Amino acid sequence: MAKVEILITTIQDRLEEVGFKTSWRKPFWVWMHPEWRGNDARKPHDGNTFYVSNIPLPPVPHLDFAEAKIDVHDDRIYFELTYYFHKVLERAVEAGEIRKIHERHDSGWFPKLQEYLLDVSTRFSLQWDIEYDESIEDSLWGNFTLESVDQVIVIMEAIRQTSR
Repeated sequence: MAKVEILITTIQDRLEEVGFKTSWRKPFWVWMHPEWRGNDARKPHDGNTFYVSNIPLPPVPHLDFAEAKIDVHDDRIYFELTYYFHKVLERAVEAGEIRKIHERHDSGWFPKLQEYLLDVSTRFSLQWDIEYDESIEDSLWGNFTLESVDQVIVIMEAIRQTSR
């Protein structure tokens, strides 16, 4: 088994030992498309990316879903925690409606999410990125050395502790 595959398996096993659910399939898309449920559990390694789906949601208005993406490369581990605001945009059709929702996100919801995760983002030197698409996606991300396997577990535990 190659080094990357061993690291992926190690991280998945350690996350599952502390109660997190991992899968190869992007949990947000499974949430959006319930017909895709099933057969998304662990399977033999076929890529460098896996996901964590049972992440507690902070008390931020209109927040629908959260997932973590962990991507292991030959030289680094990429970690991304994404929060989705989706349902609030479902009925918005007009550009003005969508713009008002984006403004509410930028002035209210996102600052609350930032505040909620301030300790985690500071402690682990993570950066924020916002994507406006079919959903509003707020992502907290960072890169770590391959020797930082424990760091991923500690980050996930810190996110869970924040919600208590």
